[in-house]
Amino acid sequence: MSDEHEFQLEGDRRPLFGDVRDVDALRAWATTNAETEVALTGRLRSSFVYVMEGSSEHFAVGKAEDIGKETVVAALFLDLARRDGVVRAFREGERLVEVEGRNRRAAVVVEWDLGSGAWWLAWRLFGTGEASVGVFHGDWQEREGATLDELDEPFREWLDRGTATTETKRQQLVPGPAEDIRAATIPWPPLPPDVQGVGVQLAQAFLPEFLQRPLDFHVVFACRDGALERWEVRGKLGVPIDDLIRAIAAQAQAEAVAYLVPSVITLGGVTRRCYRMLVERAGHLGQFVLPLDIKDGKFQGGQLKYRDEGPAKHQWIGVAPEHPVDLRVEGPVDGNPFPEG
Repeated sequence: MSDEHEFQLEGDRRPLFGDVRDVDALRAWATTNAETEVALTGRLRSSFVYVMEGSSEHFAVGKAEDIGKETVVAALFLDLARRDGVVRAFREGERLVEVEGRNRRAAVVVEWDLGSGAWWLAWRLFGTGEASVGVFHGDWQEREGATLDELDEPFREWLDRGTATTETKRQQLVPGPAEDIRAATIPWPPLPPDVQGVGVQLAQAFLPEFLQRPLDFHVVFACRDGALERWEVRGKLGVPIDDLIRAIAAQAQAEAVAYLVPSVITLGGVTRRCYRMLVERAGHLGQFVLPLDIKDGKFQGGQLKYRDEGPAKHQWIGVAPEHPVDLRVEGPVDGNPFPEG
């Protein structure tokens, strides 16, 4: 007798760039996404990820898992993977993995090949540090096999449907926040000739602001003598971040450009939240990191750290974007005027 269940699912579609048939690149993309979520939130949400030409679909499956039957969730994952247009399918989430006689928490990514039924598995141990940041232990462990019989527990249940059948009564892709670009032109003093000087100048001017309010969007600074353009991008990016920065640098006729983003850093064996800023000046790249502490619900900054990255191997200034970029500005930043032009 089959085990029938009905679900209502909601997910979102995101732009995806590159060759979706490049297996190694897609697997690296999937594990990098998992690393980022764990590092910033201290957890990896259980989800289905389906890769299509030019886009990926992401479905949170927490409600489906509440029924307590893994075979039904596995059936749901496999059935959705068979839809027209799906090229590759991934499940990701957390599992307890036995290591040296102990159950350890692990981030897990499993890929299922739609045509052959082959699978690929990657898992990595992690824990949760201060301020709910994820702390990884060791590297990704990878395995692959041709049949489900070669996949052992606790991972096999993610793909083993048994006799379960499912029906998605309503499968809805809910748009995430649309890309919202805001910008301002700000008077600016002469630029230091070196990348470290530019970074210090920017850090002193803007990092105190982001200690007062959390940074949960992309910030790009495009600098030239006498003027600085500050760009804030919220919502889902419609192009790769490198292309966005290159387009901003070109429009601003920038002599230096910087990208500020929330991140994590491990210091003295302790993983902490931080702000990370990459700065390019005269073909040179520098990286600045401001470790963060959270006390009484507020951010407090530690000592700003700098690392010279040498000649920029992946340049922004003077390099054309690989994809068309629409820099349509939706509004100002903090009441400042729009960028010139």
